[in-house]
Amino acid sequence: MYLRRWSERRNAQKLYNRILLDNLTPINHRYAVDLCSGDGVMAEILVNLGWNPRDIVCIDKFSSPTPLVTDARWLYVDLTQWADAITGNEPVPPIFMSMKSTFHIVISAMTMEVPLQKIETVSNFLLAPGGYSYHY
Repeated sequence: MYLRRWSERRNAQKLYNRILLDNLTPINHRYAVDLCSGDGVMAEILVNLGWNPRDIVCIDKFSSPTPLVTDARWLYVDLTQWADAITGNEPVPPIFMSMKSTFHIVISAMTMEVPLQKIETVSNFLLAPGGYSYHY
């Protein structure tokens, strides 16, 4: 398993401001997923705004040695492979199918490792109708 230590604090403030502007709360948008989550800095913002960590899923290809939100559900997945499965190039594992259209908030960091198109494919797959998607 690979380890990654990464936190993007400058984008955390942008996310915090967007959530406030969009009037999102844990009551009206309960479930959130943080793609390419690194240490979970974006999930930490949600927790600080009142979200229950158990309603947040953090997904990254690599494991952080110091996750910021330990009570969140952490999954270690290659988003490129997941996007390929969604678009029909590979079978979609049942665990991923169970998360389809589940999340009211999808947060994703832009990385050089995963093309934007692949991140958008996974984001759209996870996003519930009427949900919000943030790419940073």
